[in-house]
Amino acid sequence: MFKRYGWVFAVMALIGPIIGLVTSAMLTYVMPKMYESETVIEVKPLPSAIPSGQQMTPQFFETEFNKITSRNSLIQVIDALQLTSRWSVDKEAAIQILKKIVHTENIRGTELISIRVRHTDKVATRDIANEVAHVYKNYRNEVVLRDADARLQALTKAVRDQEDKVEERRKILASIVRKKGIINQGDVSPGDSKTLQPENPTPDSGKPNPAESERDAAIRRSLDDQDYIDAKRDFVTDQELLQQMKLKLIAESLELKISPTLIEIHGDAKISEAPVSPNVTLNLLLGTVGGFLLSPLLSLLVIGGIRLFAKPVTAQ
Repeated sequence: MFKRYGWVFAVMALIGPIIGLVTSAMLTYVMPKMYESETVIEVKPLPSAIPSGQQMTPQFFETEFNKITSRNSLIQVIDALQLTSRWSVDKEAAIQILKKIVHTENIRGTELISIRVRHTDKVATRDIANEVAHVYKNYRNEVVLRDADARLQALTKAVRDQEDKVEERRKILASIVRKKGIINQGDVSPGDSKTLQPENPTPDSGKPNPAESERDAAIRRSLDDQDYIDAKRDFVTDQELLQQMKLKLIAESLELKISPTLIEIHGDAKISEAPVSPNVTLNLLLGTVGGFLLSPLLSLLVIGGIRLFAKPVTAQ
């Protein structure tokens, strides 16, 4: 059979690729043309906005991707671009469309996020990519600055509480000095009772009365001295802590006032003049190769048709 119909295989080997090429060209022509626009943003976290030692891991970027394509973010994009009117759909349908056409990824080895949008409307594609980036930028700045403001308010309250505590320590120290008749001649350390001198000695100031033994008087003076030392130490410790908290409050306030750029957009998305899909060259190549590979099958079909119609008609 091959010798008899070999010419069919040879002819179909030439015609098959042509058929495949024409078919793929027709399919490519009727397929919807997809356009893609991309914008790149840089994430700049504040050192105080993340726990100490936390790195920008894949999990961090995955979290940010979910924020970019979250329902609230997409609703803002829809409202800003009036996509329900442009696409003649309701808001829920517009959200689902955006979820399918908005793609995010981290550019390997960098702190950059690529936001790509692919759609049949090249103008809408550009607008959506830009709006998604701006919505995310505004959202992230708002969240971080809101958290910074909350930390500032909490620190301010802590400073006020510490000021009250220091004032209470000062009152206690002053009360001890007044009741014990002690003159503060400088910083006092435990055991340094020589720096504590009685002022207007009274029976309670440590001066022994005639009924007291000298040992009891020494114990009383020692206890008075220790009360003062403990109160002075507590006062100084809380005062130093207050100064540290005030310095931290100043630093936090300056950071909030500076308001650094947390998200930087590296160029707005542009209109893509050439569609990214369908890939004309690839489709035509696949059609040509597919036609050649299918040529043996087409040859068998042609041979079958020839043999069917070539059968002699039986005489009646």
